Amino acid sequence: MAIPLAVLTLTLFSSLLPSSSSVGGSFDVRHHLSTVTRYDAGKEANVAVYQPPAVPDGCTPFHLNLVARHGTRAPTKKRIQELDRLAIRLESLLSEAKQAGRSIPSWLSGWKSPWKGRKRGGELVTRASASAVAFGIGLFSGKGSLGPGRHRAFSVISESRASDIWLRFHDNCETYKQYRKSQEPAVGKLKEPILDEVTSALVKRYHLNFTRQDIASLWFLCKQEASLLQITDQACGLFSASEVSLLEWTDDLEVFLLKGYGNSINYHMGIPLLKDIHQSIEQAIAAREENLTPGTFEKARLRFAHAETVIPFICLLGLFLEEHEFEKIQHDKPLDHPPKPPQGRNWRGSTIAPFAGNSMLVSFHCPGNDSNGIITPEGYRSKYFVQVLHNEVPVPMPGCGNKEFCPLEVFKAFMASKKSIIVVTLLVLFSVDVTSSSRSLGNGFQDEKYRCSFLVDDCKTDADCYKPCHYKPWGVPVVGHCIRNPNGGYSFQVDSSQCDYGGSCRTKEDCYDQCEAKYGYSRELTACIPDFVVPEYGSICCCRRASPSKQ
Repeated sequence: MAIPLAVLTLTLFSSLLPSSSSVGGSFDVRHHLSTVTRYDAGKEANVAVYQPPAVPDGCTPFHLNLVARHGTRAPTKKRIQELDRLAIRLESLLSEAKQAGRSIPSWLSGWKSPWKGRKRGGELVTRASASAVAFGIGLFSGKGSLGPGRHRAFSVISESRASDIWLRFHDNCETYKQYRKSQEPAVGKLKEPILDEVTSALVKRYHLNFTRQDIASLWFLCKQEASLLQITDQACGLFSASEVSLLEWTDDLEVFLLKGYGNSINYHMGIPLLKDIHQSIEQAIAAREENLTPGTFEKARLRFAHAETVIPFICLLGLFLEEHEFEKIQHDKPLDHPPKPPQGRNWRGSTIAPFAGNSMLVSFHCPGNDSNGIITPEGYRSKYFVQVLHNEVPVPMPGCGNKEFCPLEVFKAFMASKKSIIVVTLLVLFSVDVTSSSRSLGNGFQDEKYRCSFLVDDCKTDADCYKPCHYKPWGVPVVGHCIRNPNGGYSFQVDSSQCDYGGSCRTKEDCYDQCEAKYGYSRELTACIPDFVVPEYGSICCCRRASPSKQ
């Protein structure tokens, strides 16, 4: 099915300010539903004492990047069927209890799933597109001339899940899909002790012969009732506060292992999204420097997708880590599991990716007194800064010394310094003159015979996404990956560990000169390569390191 996600590109900047809310000391299950938490409940549960510093005087926002999850949704068809089975199971348990003369919670008598009889689940609704449309309607309400609400027309750009490497990369990376499939049984095993502990407690409490599967289904029902129906005294009422906290932790652990920091492949896939954000910032700066007419250039790029998009993006930014863990992910080292209750933890699904959860990168212009920018306490002089907000609240950036207001140069250096995960995406034309030897298809992509599928061994379909493959422009294999081009066909992507990089280049001679001067590499082991993902960047000089061993 097409259109699982959407990107809404606007030419109007909307300032999204953090809202304040307080929560009482009593336990509220609606704050503990992991990624099934409603947006407002998640914000209430995570009001921090920390107050971010004010934006420096004279700084004005000029561009916004948004990566947002869709809003609340109904259970999927598979989950609806699970609840139907739960209803049958509860009926059997209640029959046994009545025969034994036991008292039971009143709501259980005659309970039926609220979604009983529904043939379609949440997976058939284009959730991200619907969220993009709803956001646009709210944003432009009263700003146009359409209808009584004075709406304004806008467009939503959608991609098919089959080819989207920016927001639906988890559907396009075969290696990740294989990893997830292999790890799901192990994750289930990690959750079993908690489920068994809670099962034993509920059997003693209610004298009903619950099984582990019963408890898992009742916990799922609790989350759906509390999040979608605002019902907290039925399924949720079966559990104590400590049991809810443990069940929430099992969900957070699953998210950590299969979507988050648990394995670097979970977020390595999001590199094209990070590059797209970098590109949009550079384009916005260029438009500002060229004094383009307002309304002719982009001021916000709004992306609406899924938790599988938002969570990897958060990991790429290094957010919500425990102390000292940022250094570990910089070197691709494994992290410990999130601390188990009653210990506190930063990794909480209700904070990281509730329904409608979002991360924003706001670009600021800070001209300073002399129009040459402002000087930060660390001694940086910059005219442009980036601020990260999560769920509309400014957050410190580990890659910027835990500062909330990051000089653009430092932010760009942070992205470029992540050598263990950043890969420079390249075409296969290491030794082919693009202008004379191939027919351009636009956006930097070349004719079929020069694509990865023609030149690279065993790398022919999108099922080979991020599968190691070889290309031999210098007579030795260069290890990289094959990825699908948005415009069709496939291209070779060199692992960043294969090259040291010079600056931009226009010809091979430019690159030869750079590599010899900077690294002393021979002229035969260098190339000027067009950037595949962001053609506007031009070409980059790749200075080959020592030849890898043949595989």
